[in-house]
Amino acid sequence: GRSDTGRAVEDFPPVRKPPSSRPRSTEDEAAAASAHIKVGDLTSARSLLERAQAEGRLLGRPWAQLATAQARLGELEDVEATLEMLIKGRVESATLQEAFVAVTSAALDARDASRLEHWLRRMSCTGFPLELKKVTGVVRLLAESGNPEKAEGWLVGMLRKGMKPDSETYSAIISAFVLAEHRFKAEAWFDEALWTQALPDKATYTWMMEACALRGLKRPDVWLRRIADSAKAGSLEVAAAWLEVGLQNEVDEPTLLMAFTSVIDACGREGRLSEIDRFVARIAEAGLAPDFICYATTVGAFASRGNITAAKDWLVRMREANFCPDDRTHAPIMQAFGKRGDVVAACAWLEDMKLDSAKPNKQCYSSLLNACVHSRNPQAATKLLDALLQAGVEVDATVFNVAINAYAAEGDYRGAEAIFEKMQLRQVEPTSATFSTLIKACAKCNYVAQAEFWLQALKDAGHQPTQIEINSVIDGCARSGDGRRAEYWYTQAVDSGIVPQVQCYNAIIRAWLKNGETARGEAWYQQMLAAGFTPTDTTYGTLMTGRASIGDVGGCLAWSDQLKAAGGKMETMYYNMLLKACALARPPDVRRASDFLREMLGEGQQPTRISLTWIFKALGKVGAKNLCEELNINWETIHDTWVDKAGENRARHQDSYEDADSRAKSRESSQARRGTNSR
Repeated sequence: GRSDTGRAVEDFPPVRKPPSSRPRSTEDEAAAASAHIKVGDLTSARSLLERAQAEGRLLGRPWAQLATAQARLGELEDVEATLEMLIKGRVESATLQEAFVAVTSAALDARDASRLEHWLRRMSCTGFPLELKKVTGVVRLLAESGNPEKAEGWLVGMLRKGMKPDSETYSAIISAFVLAEHRFKAEAWFDEALWTQALPDKATYTWMMEACALRGLKRPDVWLRRIADSAKAGSLEVAAAWLEVGLQNEVDEPTLLMAFTSVIDACGREGRLSEIDRFVARIAEAGLAPDFICYATTVGAFASRGNITAAKDWLVRMREANFCPDDRTHAPIMQAFGKRGDVVAACAWLEDMKLDSAKPNKQCYSSLLNACVHSRNPQAATKLLDALLQAGVEVDATVFNVAINAYAAEGDYRGAEAIFEKMQLRQVEPTSATFSTLIKACAKCNYVAQAEFWLQALKDAGHQPTQIEINSVIDGCARSGDGRRAEYWYTQAVDSGIVPQVQCYNAIIRAWLKNGETARGEAWYQQMLAAGFTPTDTTYGTLMTGRASIGDVGGCLAWSDQLKAAGGKMETMYYNMLLKACALARPPDVRRASDFLREMLGEGQQPTRISLTWIFKALGKVGAKNLCEELNINWETIHDTWVDKAGENRARHQDSYEDADSRAKSRESSQARRGTNSR
């Protein structure tokens, strides 16, 4: 019982038995091969897979992984051999598709057009979908190799299958046909590129210019249409490139001047106003003089970008050239005044139009009322509308809609309804925009029943509700805190074939959170994600508000973390929600409230009156003032600014209330008179 060392035999560890000689399982072999491939040892992986294959076991998935690794290294012949072996072995469909993707990638990287074409055809015959990248690659390779007919066949097949080629693919086939001197086919594919909104690059225009130089510009009308289409799309580079084509060929003067006018229009649409003077100078270099349309287009280009001073200067030049501006020339300047909200300047310009004997059109009147909308003065819009009606001006639904929108933007439903009554008295037929604006006004005032009434009126008038009207009704439900009604209209929208957007989900979440139903609101957040929509900053802000209202600091902080993770920026309003949660917590979370205020200042966000109000509620009067002094926050300045703004808001709302009361009294008196006459 003793060994030579004197220890007992039982004290030694037992002798380990050799491993069993049973064969390894298929799963173990596949895992071992995949491990070799991951570390880049393709030789060991291949030998292991070949040994398993010799024993009658075809490990399909590792073979496909091996083919992908070989394709990355550019070993096209090895990938082809692997794929042929897998095709004969009848492996799973997913494995075979992975191998096809690998071999086509290797052929594309090797820029071998014939082999890429061969394997794409076999892949299509097998029933696997073709990748857009591979098909566009074979089109480019065939075109570059001087075989445009084959490239055209693949491109036609792409379009039939619903694939969208990119601009480089179109450029490749256009250049191939230009080099083959097939100008008409090049132009046909150029038009196809424009029609599919795949704007060609500069290289394509260079090829097209060369084709026109070789063959001449046979169709000036087609050339002019291409410039006009490019200008409408706001692509100045494209329009300018086509203009150079015309300058290199013999084009008659009227057509060339129209081309210059279209290029100036493209400058205005793209906002590159400094380029206008350059093209006007080129008009003079070509021995041409601007005509009426050219002057009017230049005035509109500057006015559309808000440069009223330059627009006025060009209007003066227009008069000096003995052209009298008409209503369409003045309309863009009126629109610029409307966007600024400058009612006085718009009215003055309306009088100046009479000097040119230009009768204002409906666009001018709409711009005048839009100035009232942007200046937040709906009463002025009513006075202007009444003046137009008394002057006998023919006002259509577009002008009435702008006046209704002036009240809807301020949330004054009664005022919007009064404009609608005037519209009916004038027997002007309302449009879908009329009902949509009334629904928006009701939603802002929390009048859900009235919003539903106008939605039904929209249907009765023969119009189909859109996402805008449904969102407005759901928004009204959210403002009134009626979550069940919001869900009802969501269901109605889905049943009508309307796909609800993110704004709709945000409104439903807000409706439930306003009633304290946090769980129901967050459940709609999950439903939004399940529908495939990406939450916005407003979504996270609404969810933070729900948690802040019940004093849940942790929940509010969790939603703010998700906002940051989604790439959103923590602004003052979101920090206010965190401070609110700290103030409403029981007991108030003093430490976190102080930390959030410091973090707000560190992020460059300035606290507002609301921020400091919640700080006062969380820390108390003494603690809040001490913290403000420590962080150099001037409480008195913020408080005084808020008092001044609050006074202005109260005064403005008081005026609107008085106007609403006067309108209500006038309606009651008119109804009383109608009742007396009927009796």
